[in-house]
Amino acid sequence: MHILFLSHIWPPAIDGGSQIIYQTQKHLKKLGHQTLVLTTDCFSTDDFIIPKSKILNLKSSQVIRLSVYKTKLFVYLNKLVLFLNLKSYILNLVRIGPIFKPLTFVKALLKVKQFKPDIIIAGPFPTTISLYAYILSKIFKTKLITLPCFHPQDPDFQNKILLNIIKKSNLIWTLSDYEQTYLKNKLEIDKNNFFVSPPGINLKALKIIPQKPNTFNILFLGNFAAHKRIELLTKAFSCINQKYPNTSLTIAGQKTLYFPTIKKQIDKISPDIKSKIKIYPQKYDSIQLKKFLDQSHLLVNPSIHESFGIVFMEALSRGVPIIGSNIPNVSDLINSSKAGLVFKKDNLKDLVEKISTLITNQNLYKQFSQNGLKFSQAFNWPKIIKKLNEKIADL
Repeated sequence: MHILFLSHIWPPAIDGGSQIIYQTQKHLKKLGHQTLVLTTDCFSTDDFIIPKSKILNLKSSQVIRLSVYKTKLFVYLNKLVLFLNLKSYILNLVRIGPIFKPLTFVKALLKVKQFKPDIIIAGPFPTTISLYAYILSKIFKTKLITLPCFHPQDPDFQNKILLNIIKKSNLIWTLSDYEQTYLKNKLEIDKNNFFVSPPGINLKALKIIPQKPNTFNILFLGNFAAHKRIELLTKAFSCINQKYPNTSLTIAGQKTLYFPTIKKQIDKISPDIKSKIKIYPQKYDSIQLKKFLDQSHLLVNPSIHESFGIVFMEALSRGVPIIGSNIPNVSDLINSSKAGLVFKKDNLKDLVEKISTLITNQNLYKQFSQNGLKFSQAFNWPKIIKKLNEKIADL
């Protein structure tokens, strides 16, 4: 079968949603499918609007990297739409991007035509990629599978254009039962149109937890976006470190346009506490990821909306307990794994209390570590893709 994949970015650029698309392409190819990828030449979603940002010039017969419009006009449009709270679905979609340059897009269409796709797999939301995928599915008369990685709490995901694409998809891959139920009820979609499965883990799950440093290190992993609430975590750490001086905080992930705001808030922290905060604002590979996790005692991601939270599963696979906010997908994962604690979203006091609990209660901490190792064993990419492949065959 010929399968066309569409994603807003592609390795070596990476984020949670594109990582799932990438792993799906890689494993379906192993099963014998012919694949072609249509993506951008950008490193991150911020690069859709930043003029003169770096581009990926990698050449591949199986990955078509299209150039996108990068102009200050999009920066101003983004600010205007947010400031005026404009309800235009087209403007709200355009401001996120990517917007392909016409000539490169036409050339890509010719390659796609030669490829003759049987199925298109596209995602994640809320970029324009799913819109391109829907258009291509109509042009080439193919089946469409969408991976929305839906954030019900994020207004960008409520765009009617995107919701309509979900409704018209032949198969919708949701990462949790909650996501499936939400979309099924909101859009009145038949439950048979869904494939429900969490993503796999790219790290090999451990059986024995590695030796940890003497200093209790709290870790954040993820992009430096506003919804991740990194500032809340740094405030919580300031409170924690005053009570438990033998603690440190590591913040690692993809730098975004929001990073200066985070940096400004951290600069206000007292020098003695600030010296215990290490920031790594750049992409990390699997080797660095293992190092971050194996040198940390606890993963805290206080995000206010997530589709699943792959980093939580990566932490569990290395025996690192987790703390997340009480948003549906995250709280469901934590409660199911019995490997961490849930705090009230955006509640500083509750976050401090939950971190303190895992610093002081060693028995609970060890229990969570072992539970995480056991729970993570089931998140296996080959098994997940085998089930997806069965669904694809039935389309």
